[in-house]
Amino acid sequence: MKYHVRKDIVLEKVSGIYVLVALRSAWKECPFAMQTIPVYAEIWEKLNKNESSEKIIDYLMNIRGFSEERASKIYAKFIESAAKYRYLVIEDQVNDK
Repeated sequence: MKYHVRKDIVLEKVSGIYVLVALRSAWKECPFAMQTIPVYAEIWEKLNKNESSEKIIDYLMNIRGFSEERASKIYAKFIESAAKYRYLVIEDQVNDK
């Protein structure tokens, strides 16, 4: 399944802290703002550029230095958390958000 970030959620860095912020159109569906960790911010940016899960996991392995197992777990946990808060949409729903 391919996920995309919602266009009405933006990633901001405030005083060195990454925060996902919901724009007005997402307020009824998503938390207004949530702090996130740097590696999740990187995944968010890569998904925002429509990179595949394979490319993102490869990035986590080659640039961040994680093992394949750890990179896959980090990616899966990000997807789980972001989907829980409705920050992601499934590819079929991209035109709806």
